[in-house]
Amino acid sequence: MRLLNLLPRLTLLLPNALAFDSAADYNAIRNTLATYPLAIDSKDFGFLSKVFTKDIVANYSEPLNVLTGVQQVETVLQQVYDLLALLSSPTVVPHPYRRPALTYHQPEV
Repeated sequence: MRLLNLLPRLTLLLPNALAFDSAADYNAIRNTLATYPLAIDSKDFGFLSKVFTKDIVANYSEPLNVLTGVQQVETVLQQVYDLLALLSSPTVVPHPYRRPALTYHQPEV
């Protein structure tokens, strides 16, 4: 979201580098930036092809490092998401003298 707020200011600072031909160009960039978190949050990793070009080279740092191609980005992010969902699933151990805890989190299996 911060990047979206910076686009108009960057245009003023660097008019040649970020010159938009029209409001449509600006909106296309804004919509593309907003699509990435929507794809991740909705777990629709195939939708990342709307964000990245087919020949993307993405550096996600360790442990993912450099990923090449939108297909590899989609596959690896799906695997990471599945692993994080598994690792972050809460484990509730009820105390014998207290009421059991209630959780609404349902990990995906």
